[in-house]
Amino acid sequence: MFRLEFLALFESGEPKVERFFFVPIITGIVLGVLFPFQSISLVRYSSLLLFLLMYFNGLSVTYPKDKSLAFANFVKSINSSLWTLFLLFVFFPVCNAAIAHLLLTDQDLIFGFIFSTLAPVAIVVPFFAQVRGGDVDKSLSDVVLSTLLCPLILVGFAQLLSGNTAFAESRSSFSYLLAITIIPILLSWGTQVFTRNLATAIRRHLPWLNSICLALLLFILCGSSLTKLSVVTVKPGELLKVVALFLWLDLGTYLVLRKLSQTFIAPEKAESLALSLSLRNLAIPAGTLLFFHSRAALVPAIGLCIHAFFFQWLLWTKPSAQPTVSAKRNT
Repeated sequence: MFRLEFLALFESGEPKVERFFFVPIITGIVLGVLFPFQSISLVRYSSLLLFLLMYFNGLSVTYPKDKSLAFANFVKSINSSLWTLFLLFVFFPVCNAAIAHLLLTDQDLIFGFIFSTLAPVAIVVPFFAQVRGGDVDKSLSDVVLSTLLCPLILVGFAQLLSGNTAFAESRSSFSYLLAITIIPILLSWGTQVFTRNLATAIRRHLPWLNSICLALLLFILCGSSLTKLSVVTVKPGELLKVVALFLWLDLGTYLVLRKLSQTFIAPEKAESLALSLSLRNLAIPAGTLLFFHSRAALVPAIGLCIHAFFFQWLLWTKPSAQPTVSAKRNT
């Protein structure tokens, strides 16, 4: 259906890009921990970084020149992603909310975790689907559709599942989510349609641009979240439970879902499904909570740290042979 141009970097023998893709991300986390107060002055730029991340992700998608074919492929992608979207926004959030209520007592941490479980599919999932032999087209449609639905679902459903009424900025947060999700995707589409040369030039550097923007965002989120710990008492045991919950949300969900789904669907579909449901775009809830519920922002910030190591584990354990199920289908 779509073609991920930045994947060509990995297909054409750029091992350095893949090997060091997450070094800036881990560096951003470490610097945020070491210099938390310096990161506070950069909080106002977190929205810009989120916007750029979504914009770059949109540029990684190219559409068929045949408009009727593009529409047919889009409808097909919706049909194939409906089950994933149900699991992503309904089934797993309800289950994980029940677990959070059982394990945690701090209501802000519960709200932050549930808010995180409702995040859309991470923008790097198509890349991992490529290197781990999944269905790239399916993964990409999961990213686009879940991101478009995110502003409509995230805040209201998080309030419902958490029972937390402290988060009162639902209208403002909806506008904010709209600004950092749908608008940059539409802008990236316009860039491809009206300024193809600019889009092509940016695509050449997409892996590093994504990595550096995410590293800067993690520096801001981790550092500013740690400053909240200095003024707000949080039980260490609660934070350890949050870490355990994110380990389940990432690694546990991936391993269990991939194993179970392989008995019902093709291996490449099972791989993509497991990746889409275990890798969430936690930068969106982290950035949103940083502005509207700063204490709860601690939770997705912890999740982003777990995410970074989970990303690296996925690279370390990738199959030696990398089948390209759909990344090499040019339509």
